[in-house]
Amino acid sequence: MSDKGRFRLKATRPSNSERGFSLITTAICMTVMVAFIGLSIDLGRLYIAKNELQAFVDTAAFQAAFELDGTTQGINRARAAGQAGPQFDSRPNRWNLGNNTLSGVTVSFSNAANSGYTATPASAAGVRFLRVDASGTLSMLLLPVLPGISINQIVRATAFAGQAQLTGLGNRGDPFSPDAIVTNDPNFGFTPGQEYTLKWAPPGQRNKPGGMCPGDAAAGYNPGNGSDRGYIDLGQGNGNAALHDAIVNRDFDSNLLDIGDPIDTVPGNKHVGPAMQVRFDQDTDTSSTTYAEYRSSNTGNGRRIMHVAINNPANDTIIGFATFFLQPNACGSNNQPCCAEYVSASAVLGSTGQPAAPQSNRAYAVKLLNGGF
Repeated sequence: MSDKGRFRLKATRPSNSERGFSLITTAICMTVMVAFIGLSIDLGRLYIAKNELQAFVDTAAFQAAFELDGTTQGINRARAAGQAGPQFDSRPNRWNLGNNTLSGVTVSFSNAANSGYTATPASAAGVRFLRVDASGTLSMLLLPVLPGISINQIVRATAFAGQAQLTGLGNRGDPFSPDAIVTNDPNFGFTPGQEYTLKWAPPGQRNKPGGMCPGDAAAGYNPGNGSDRGYIDLGQGNGNAALHDAIVNRDFDSNLLDIGDPIDTVPGNKHVGPAMQVRFDQDTDTSSTTYAEYRSSNTGNGRRIMHVAINNPANDTIIGFATFFLQPNACGSNNQPCCAEYVSASAVLGSTGQPAAPQSNRAYAVKLLNGGF
């Protein structure tokens, strides 16, 4: 076969225009790939950072709300607690996987759950809600290669918390029910700073020297010679071991007791003094001699604070809730009363302070606000 009859392939070189098109296409594809990779990486980092900030403000707001007590000092303590945030190690305010420190944390306060938040309330009275805002700057790694994307992105988070009124007192309360001296008085006839009886001495000992606590004696209160000793069944039962465990651990299935409910008294001469001393010794401040000193030092963990239902001695029903402060050797011998300092005519469960709410005789608990209580 001649050369003329053969089919020959001839290598051809791409034109300049084809080479240019390939480069452009490759560049576009690489840019899109980098954009998608950057989008995945940077959006993931933003998501993690946002969650870290949200965890920070949630914890900070929850902790700070315990400090609200209707005073300017309480506002200042709440602000400091909210700005400090969780204190899990020696490096507070860490975020971005522990690489950065938060600095833009603000705390504002309000009398209402859903509005009126301000950094400097005109009055601390009734302020029982707060808001914590935090922000931080996160540097993007790959997204800034795209036009219009800043290398620094602001991440923000907000949390609300406050003291929510409860419908009753459960296992976060203590199994005592002091007798009201004056049933129609906002403070039940008690004077803040004075000691009153949590557990009564046996009937034959009550009218002897030291047979009742100073506040009851000064008010001329006569508890009578009934079998009511002052401790009650919140759901723990009426045995010695159960009562001890309820005082020390608050570990029992509770009855939710509200105002107007009958009080289930625990009969017999229970020896609760050792349990009360254990409770006292568990506090991180065992040196303060008064509640005012305890609150001012702000080093206690709240174990000396007791939240109790107040008894109407006329019919053994609950007429309100109150906060008491436990003293050392509060009970003496088993033939003596158990005494504690009266703090306020309401209770914030788990708090070392008195409630910020203006309505007295109620029980409150600190909660995060998810759209309001």
